[in-house]
Amino acid sequence: MGCCKTFCSAIVVALLAMFAHQMYTVVGMPAWWWEARLPDTVEALDITDTARLKHVFFSGEPWLLQCYSGLPYPGQHLPAPFRLNPTFVESVKSMSSLVKGGTLDCEAKLPNNPNKTLVSKFGLVRRTQPLLLYAGGGDRPKQVPAASASSVYGVTAWVKPKAEPKVRVARSQKAVLAYCAGRRACLLTKLPADSVVLEQLARKYRTVEVVTIGTDGTLSWGRGEEVGETLEPEEAVHFGQPISLLRADPEAPRPTRKGARPAPRLLRGYDGADDFPSLSRFLEKGLEATADGGGFVRSELPNIKVPDKPKRQPKPATGGGATNDN
Repeated sequence: MGCCKTFCSAIVVALLAMFAHQMYTVVGMPAWWWEARLPDTVEALDITDTARLKHVFFSGEPWLLQCYSGLPYPGQHLPAPFRLNPTFVESVKSMSSLVKGGTLDCEAKLPNNPNKTLVSKFGLVRRTQPLLLYAGGGDRPKQVPAASASSVYGVTAWVKPKAEPKVRVARSQKAVLAYCAGRRACLLTKLPADSVVLEQLARKYRTVEVVTIGTDGTLSWGRGEEVGETLEPEEAVHFGQPISLLRADPEAPRPTRKGARPAPRLLRGYDGADDFPSLSRFLEKGLEATADGGGFVRSELPNIKVPDKPKRQPKPATGGGATNDN
C-alpha cells in the first residue's frame, strides 16, 4: 500500500512538473516578474506616454530599443513584455556611454492613431530576432538589420558610428535647412569644424545640432542690412552674432505643403567667450527658457554665403619625348 502511494505521488509530481514547464514555455512568468528584473540600463517605455515617446524617437538622444508583443507562440518572433534578449542587454551595456536602452510594445495601438502600431508606422520586419530599433540624430528610427541584430558585435558595429556625436558643417543653404529647420535646437557658429569646444558641446548636448559654417562663411539674417534700416536694441543683441541658438517656435504654424518655407525660429544670439564652460551656460539657459520668457526674437532662417573654391588649374601637358631639331 505504501509503495502504491509513493508511486502515485511520484506520478502527480511528474505531471505537475510537466504542467509547470509547459506553462513556463507557453505563458512564461508574469510581466511584473520580468519588469522587476530589468537592468538599470534599460527603461520600460509606455506606448501611451506620447510625450516621452516623441522625446525618445526624435529628440536626438541615441536610444537602442527592443520591441515586444504579447506572449510567445509558434511563429511569434517578438518576446513577451519586459523579457529582454541577452544580445540586446549586452549591447546596451557595452555602449552605455553612448546610448540609452529601452523596451516597449511595438504591436500596441498608438493612442493618436488607433489604426496603426509602431510596427506598421516604421515598417518593421517582425521575423528579425531580436527586433531592435535605433533612434538618434532626430531622424526617423531605423530597425537594426537582421545580419547585425544576431550578435553583440554586429549590433555595436552598426549602432556605434551612428551614435557618435557629430559636428555638422553647413556650406550651403540646403545644409542650413536640413540641420536647423527641424524639431531639434541648432547651435549655429563660425568656429572651425575641428574645434574641440564644438566636439565637447556635441557630446554633452545630444538634443542639439551643433553646426558650423566655417570661419570664411557669412550669414545674412535679413534684418538691419538694408541702407538706413536700424535694429531695436533688444534685436541688435541677437542678429549678426558669431554664435546663435535657433529653436523651434511652438506658436509658429507648420508648413502645410512640401517644399514650403520653414516656420520662423526663436533666435538667441551670443557674442561672449567661445570656451566650453561659457557656451555650456549659454546653451543651458537658452534650452530652459520659455518662448515668451524673453531672451529670444523670432526670425527666418539665415541665408548662407561661402566663398567659391578656387578652380584648380589644369596641369600643363608634358611632352611625350625629346625632339631633335637637327
